[in-house]
Amino acid sequence: MLGTLFSRYASDEGGATAIEYGLLLALMALALISGIGSLGEATGDSFQNTNDSIESA
Repeated sequence: MLGTLFSRYASDEGGATAIEYGLLLALMALALISGIGSLGEATGDSFQNTNDSIESA
């Protein structure tokens, strides 16, 4: 009985697939967060440059 349970558990790949999808989701979230942070900094710099130009005019 224990051998049958172990072999059924060892051949089940559903958990591994869920873990792989979870890792992919985490990697995509990390890339998205870093991209948004970089875009936010660039946008802030652009607004600051525009503000500096308006003040010096």
